Amino acid sequence: MKFISIFHSHPSGNHPSGVDRENMERLQNSGLKSFQFIIWSIMDAENKDLKGFIFLNNEINQLEVKIKNSK
Repeated sequence: MKFISIFHSHPSGNHPSGVDRENMERLQNSGLKSFQFIIWSIMDAENKDLKGFIFLNNEINQLEVKIKNSK
């Protein structure tokens, strides 16, 4: 199994905080394969807008997030 995403919300806004960046960098540089290339899904608790981010090459990169109905 592979860990693929960390989902959390922020009270206002959906961009990585300083703490998020520290944790992204720490996990990416941990050397543990199960924590490589994790998608950070962050939702704005006010408007429910969801964005995705990945930490690559010492930078936070935004990903396109598509929500698909499973029905």
